[in-house]
Amino acid sequence: MRYESITPRKEHIDLIILDVVMPGKNGKEALDRIVRTGPPVKAIFVSGYAGDIFIDKGVHSGSVDFLQKPLLVPALLAKVREVLDR
Repeated sequence: MRYESITPRKEHIDLIILDVVMPGKNGKEALDRIVRTGPPVKAIFVSGYAGDIFIDKGVHSGSVDFLQKPLLVPALLAKVREVLDR
């Protein structure tokens, strides 16, 4: 069996899921950088922190697609479908 490496291309990414709080960059900073380097991409932010952390990280929970951790699979799937269908 031959293995061929498949490198994802930015133009093929329909949706990314980012944690609001990450080491080095927060989710909003990461999304801003991704958008600057390629075509627009839809995003869902997740966090286990309380809502006030969003403002500190530049993410306003009312202006983005957000799910609270711990994630439930049905809720995640429903949110993914909702965002992709928009």
